[in-house]
Amino acid sequence: MSIRKTLALVFSAIFCTSCQQSGLTLSLSPAGDPSVAPDGSVMAAWTQITGNSSPSELSGLARFIVAGTANTQVCGEFSLKASSGILADFSPRDNVAPAEFAVTVCETNFSPAWTSAALLHNGNSVNLWAPGSQTGPIATFPTLYSVGRRTDGAIKMATVGDTGCRDNGDQSCDTEAEWPFETLAKAATATKSDFVLHVGDYRYSHKGSDDIWTYWYQEFFYPAQSLLLDAPWAFVRGNHETCGYSGTSSLSSPWGTGWFYFLQHNTISNTVSCGTTGAPYQSPWYFDVGVKTGDSFNDSHRFIVMDSSNDDLNTQLTDNFVTMLDYSDSATSSWWAGHRPIWGIDPFSPVTVLEANLEQSLQSAITSYGKTSTCWPTDNLPCSLKTVITGHIHNLERIQFFDTGTKATNWLRPQQYIIGNTGVDLDPAMQQSPCSFTVPQGDPGQFGANLKATVDWAEEFGFSLWQRPATGEPSGWSESRHFYENGAMKTVMPAQLNGNTNYPVCQ
Repeated sequence: MSIRKTLALVFSAIFCTSCQQSGLTLSLSPAGDPSVAPDGSVMAAWTQITGNSSPSELSGLARFIVAGTANTQVCGEFSLKASSGILADFSPRDNVAPAEFAVTVCETNFSPAWTSAALLHNGNSVNLWAPGSQTGPIATFPTLYSVGRRTDGAIKMATVGDTGCRDNGDQSCDTEAEWPFETLAKAATATKSDFVLHVGDYRYSHKGSDDIWTYWYQEFFYPAQSLLLDAPWAFVRGNHETCGYSGTSSLSSPWGTGWFYFLQHNTISNTVSCGTTGAPYQSPWYFDVGVKTGDSFNDSHRFIVMDSSNDDLNTQLTDNFVTMLDYSDSATSSWWAGHRPIWGIDPFSPVTVLEANLEQSLQSAITSYGKTSTCWPTDNLPCSLKTVITGHIHNLERIQFFDTGTKATNWLRPQQYIIGNTGVDLDPAMQQSPCSFTVPQGDPGQFGANLKATVDWAEEFGFSLWQRPATGEPSGWSESRHFYENGAMKTVMPAQLNGNTNYPVCQ
């Protein structure tokens, strides 16, 4: 434990016995205390992907957060300067917990045709609030134009996950080396990606009244600021966003109210409360990206966003999988994006496979769906489905299923990719050979065929960058990994686990 962390813990024990009651923060984060921002200050702004407005165009929302809740007309005081002119139709989202979230979230529909968009107040550009005497960046909204209309032959996506910080004896939020999320977000900004996919878990800290604006700002909106202003985001719900504010005092992950207020992809207000089993699953949704050439939409790819924040075995989860199978069947190329992995490998010893309920529900859905596939020899999964990308495990994993567990050019089922290493303290390295896993380690009648899985992983903070189209890549996207190391960034290309290479050597 560092001297700085030790002193912080001593300070907490001696001088801050009332922090839990008052909601004061112990963090020395450069984010500062957002509760001191004057009412009317703009605290964050972003563009959020919400689905398709047509097969070749995205739909989205421009959202921003304003300090204060007393002025119910505050959203109407702002306008949006888009490439098509000045618009003024921001409306507030329902705030079911104004005492905990003393801010107003404003939103408006975002046209995919806009090539620029900026926030105005009284006809002037708006700077985001910044702690102290600093001046924050100008509030602009990244456009959806390039995501659905890319014309230079490629499209880029940055993926991040499990970005929050524990702020306890395991992880300090005050040191870049222990929580480099802000640095990683700035590095991802420098890649000029067309969009960002976050696979869930935005907060981990337990301080004071947990689900309050202060900690959402410090743990997500401030460190992610540069990337939020640079590219549109698609947000996945994690297991730390499962619960509403009501009845959360005995639960370990009570941050669902913030999720629904800030990041839910549609206009549903937060009416979810936690019972004994947590919040229900949300319905899956999808969006398509590709390369626009004239009037043609080429290299189309579909992201189907699933709610795997829970892993309860129930009919709703099975029904969601049936919907996802149908969404994939109607696409030429697709990935599923969720939080809990269907075929994840738990790195702790003894190494096991996680989330049996997801696997069982998927098999039930495949049986219910009733369609056969000629592409995957062990599962009747749609031919278009190439990858399941999730978080939850706090490192990077790529799990690929090859014939008999040896090197081969053909996958037996879609790959499982895990990007859970963008902030929270990391899990240990895998405790076994990369070629010694059997997935899913269960009754094939319930969980699907047990297959040998070849796994490569990284116990390093980072994010992944993807580019499409990618010739010869089974997933349809080429990958590069961007890791934080001793205050700097390094780029690592993944091992080519196919019949043309010798790494890793599978026995």
